[in-house]
Amino acid sequence: MHRPWTNVKPPDPAADSTSHDSAETIPHAVTDQVDAGWYEWVAANLGRDAARATAAARAASAAAAQGLGFNAAADAARASWEADRLAQIAVLTKDDPTHLPSALIAATAIAVGGALASIALILVLVRPGATCTDFCPSFRMAAYTFLWGNIAVGVLHAFLFVLMWRRRAALAWWGTVGVVGMILLFDLVGELTVVVALANPHVISPIETVGLYPALVTTTMLLLADQYLPGTVWVTLSYHWLLLHLAVVELPILVLLSRGSVRRWCRVRLMIGRGR
Repeated sequence: MHRPWTNVKPPDPAADSTSHDSAETIPHAVTDQVDAGWYEWVAANLGRDAARATAAARAASAAAAQGLGFNAAADAARASWEADRLAQIAVLTKDDPTHLPSALIAATAIAVGGALASIALILVLVRPGATCTDFCPSFRMAAYTFLWGNIAVGVLHAFLFVLMWRRRAALAWWGTVGVVGMILLFDLVGELTVVVALANPHVISPIETVGLYPALVTTTMLLLADQYLPGTVWVTLSYHWLLLHLAVVELPILVLLSRGSVRRWCRVRLMIGRGR
C-alpha cells in the first residue's frame, strides 16, 4: 500500500551522520541507539520538538534494526510521536477547570461595563438636543463616533464571551486579547500625544499627527470637565483620561485573561505543541 511519506528519501545508513549540518540539528539526546538519519527524517516530517523527535527516531531505528523496512519504521516513528502528543494533551487537560472561571466573568464585566459607562457618559454630557456653540459641533460628532465605537466594542466582547463560555473557544480568547490590545494601543498613543503636546506646545511632533484622533478623547473630556466641573480635580484628571482608562480598564482585563484558569478553560495552551 502506498503511503504519503514514501516519497521522502529514507535515511542512508552509509551517510556520514557526523556532518556539520547534522551536528547543528541533532541534540545530545541522540545516542548510538538512535540513527541520526531517522532523527533528521522525524524533524523534517513530524516536528522539531527535541524530546518527542528523539523518542520517535528511537522507535524508527528499532524497527529498522529488525529489518521491517522503511514504511514500518516510519509508522513506528509516527506512532511514537502521536503517543507523546496525546500524553502531553492529557497532562495539560488534567487540571482543566470544570466551572466557568470567575476571572473570565470579571474580565468580561469590566470590558462590557466600561463600554456601557462610556456610552452613558457620552449621552449625558453630549445630549442630542442640547444647544451647540463654538467648537461644539465638531466635538459632538467626535463624541458620537466614540459612542458607536463603544457600542461595537461592548457587543463584540459579549459575543466573544459567549464563545469562550459555551464552546471554550481558544480563538475567542485570542480575539478578546486582540481587541483589548488594540484599545490599549489607542489609549497609549493618545496619552503620548497629549504629553508631547503639553511639553512642546509650539512644536508639532510626528506623534501628534498619528495620535490626533485618540487625543480627541482627552480634548473632549477636558472641555466637558472645564464646562461642568471647573476648578476641580476632574479638570486635571481629564488631561490623562486615556491613561486612567488604560490603567483601570484595559490592563486589569489583560491580567484577568492571562490567569491560568482562564487559559485552561479556553484550551489556549493546547494550541501549542501540535506538530511543528
